[in-house]
Amino acid sequence: MLTELMPSQAKPLDPLWTTNIMSYELGAVIRGLVYAHHRKNQTDDSMVSSSLANSRINLADLITQCQLLAEQMDWKWADLVKDGRERFYERMSEIEEGRL
Repeated sequence: MLTELMPSQAKPLDPLWTTNIMSYELGAVIRGLVYAHHRKNQTDDSMVSSSLANSRINLADLITQCQLLAEQMDWKWADLVKDGRERFYERMSEIEEGRL
């Protein structure tokens, strides 16, 4: 469990604290993608690659924070992933059938 790996001074006080960190990480993902998008028109591909690499790292951090929140709420991570995929497939079917 992730919470067991954390030193006591680093443990979040409650799930609200974890969601604050999650919003910060999501913002970092978006920021990197926006910068990469705008830099595509420039000649410096290394800036695009750097922005995309930062987004990837921040997305990994966001996923870890999501898993930590699941632990804090006593939700099984595998069940959340399964439920999320099922809901995604349902929405895609609704879009395909013109119901959304």
